Amino acid sequence: MTIDRLITGGRVFIDGSYQPLDIAIANGTIAAIGTPGAFDGTSGDVVDAGNRLVFPGVIDSHFHSRAPSHPERETFATATAAAAAGGVTTLIEMPISEPPAINGEVVRSRGLLVESEAYVDVGFYASCGTLRREDLESSIEAGALAFKGFLQQVPPGRESEFEGLCLPTNGELLQAFELLRDYDLPCAFHPEDEAMLRMLRSRLQAEGRRDGLAHAEHRPDYVEAVSVATLLQLADHFGVHLQVPHVSSRITVNLIREAKARGVRVTAETCPQYLQFDASDLDRLGPYAVCNPPLKSPDDRVALWEAIADGTIDTIASDHSPFTAAEKDRALDDIWLSPPGFPGVEVLAPFVIGAALEGRITHARLNELIFVNPARIFGLKPRKGVIRPGADADLMLYDPDLRSTFDSSTFTSKAKAIGKIWDGVPRAGTVTTTLLRGEVVYHDGVVTGVSGAGRALMRIAG
Repeated sequence: MTIDRLITGGRVFIDGSYQPLDIAIANGTIAAIGTPGAFDGTSGDVVDAGNRLVFPGVIDSHFHSRAPSHPERETFATATAAAAAGGVTTLIEMPISEPPAINGEVVRSRGLLVESEAYVDVGFYASCGTLRREDLESSIEAGALAFKGFLQQVPPGRESEFEGLCLPTNGELLQAFELLRDYDLPCAFHPEDEAMLRMLRSRLQAEGRRDGLAHAEHRPDYVEAVSVATLLQLADHFGVHLQVPHVSSRITVNLIREAKARGVRVTAETCPQYLQFDASDLDRLGPYAVCNPPLKSPDDRVALWEAIADGTIDTIASDHSPFTAAEKDRALDDIWLSPPGFPGVEVLAPFVIGAALEGRITHARLNELIFVNPARIFGLKPRKGVIRPGADADLMLYDPDLRSTFDSSTFTSKAKAIGKIWDGVPRAGTVTTTLLRGEVVYHDGVVTGVSGAGRALMRIAG
């Protein structure tokens, strides 16, 4: 057997435990897996994993790059370099950009940009908000992995980024489901009720509220849950695969759990920020803790961990959302001016792996949450998310003993200046090496890959 690279001395999670195994790589894929020494004497470069944990490359299934319209926030090059530094080898990008990904022409153009700039692989959500069948079909032909819609009006000042993405009325949402039932792709919607958001914001602004906690009071748990309940009913009626992103509250968890029990095609995602922080951090950090949906209560955090343990939540993703410090700072005295989000792609793997190392989740659930389930949901199985012969040789070496705290100033992301919410949070272990199709793209703090080595991904049929 001809081997290009051999990963030796690592421990791979197989059959419920970490086992010492060597991984042989040829032509960018895993050629074979064997016991230590099984491939001794073969040609090829040898990477000594040094008893580290060896995982598949992480699939971050909720990601924003902003490229190419806001290079001051992030580019495909900087965003995917940050992904490599975080052990993430596959990104699934949301359709917000200029122009937004509303049809196959735009999806295809984003794919070309990926293949000229990206350090890791990228797949795409396309919009379902235009309500035009030809747009849905052209997006699928261009390789879209999923559809996304927003149940809110186009945000003022961001019209060029959101035009064609938004479905603010139930009538428009119904039309979307009538179209989506004909395509077997996951369909995600940002679930917060528009009419409630407008009313609550008007009330709080009339009271003169501009503090950080006003953001949480503007978007309480029931605003999310009302939208999720509507989406679940429509998904049940039309047989659409509903993907619920960034679940943040107990009542939403309960709705999804009940829907799964009665057979609704629904999968659910949460993000590290909802598992680590709560609304009090808005009082502490103001705009630097603003995300949508907002951080909720400590009880909601408990409910999310419970939902991860029992399988109600299928995936954890970053919702990496880059902006500049200047954009956040303008909201220091008026929270309504803050853009929503902060960087997270470099947090995702250490946070979830750390939760397993600390005993908060099982190692089997860890493998499902950021490897196996995203590959299954988004049609990338068996190419991604697993260590087995025939899969892409996307791998991450992880040292569980290098324990520290997160420090956003060391992030690779161009948006690291707005990542301060993570500063000081304990980190159990760290990513030491990332490989994309057998090539080392990150090692010991340095991005070593080649810009443009990433590929635009298409869904695998079946």
